[in-house]
Amino acid sequence: MPKSSEKPSGSIDRYERRGVSQESVRGVKALAETPPVMCHQCVVAILTAGDAVLFGTTRDGGAIAVQVMAGTEVAKFYASSQDEVQELLQELAIAALDH
Repeated sequence: MPKSSEKPSGSIDRYERRGVSQESVRGVKALAETPPVMCHQCVVAILTAGDAVLFGTTRDGGAIAVQVMAGTEVAKFYASSQDEVQELLQELAIAALDH
């Protein structure tokens, strides 16, 4: 376990050390800074509605891509800031619960 002053080995810094710009990982950083309970609630709501969800990033890493699959329909959503990620997760959870 890392000392409290050390960053965990999975931190965003490892990308910077490899030459990836902060701009290209901002979507991942936005999701990482979102309270985990928000992701959990969103996923549980979507699964409870009988649908599926897939999290990924855009090709440049600048945004989080969320794909919701309901039957044969697929909807894709994107968010690049922490505020956008939180708003998207809330909206998806509410939409799933309203089914």
